[in-house]
Amino acid sequence: MLAVTALPVEVCRKGRESGKGDQVIEKHYTINELAELLTMSFERMRQLVMDEPGVLRIAPKTQGERRGRTMYRIPESVVQRILPRSANPAS
Repeated sequence: MLAVTALPVEVCRKGRESGKGDQVIEKHYTINELAELLTMSFERMRQLVMDEPGVLRIAPKTQGERRGRTMYRIPESVVQRILPRSANPAS
């Protein structure tokens, strides 16, 4: 089984000669982590993030009729975007 942990938010410095400046690696959440943090069901959280732009969707190749399990990783910027909608779904 693949163990995945969230990436820490940190600034990675590139060499000055590369000219790329600073890059930030943002934290990524699993659906289970978000469901627990926001006290929602797994299924409701999955529905919220499933078609959201910016969500990483990892679908394994399947053999025959076996259906693979799709994994989602949700960046913190996407979480900030969907929080207002999940708190007030009527608007």
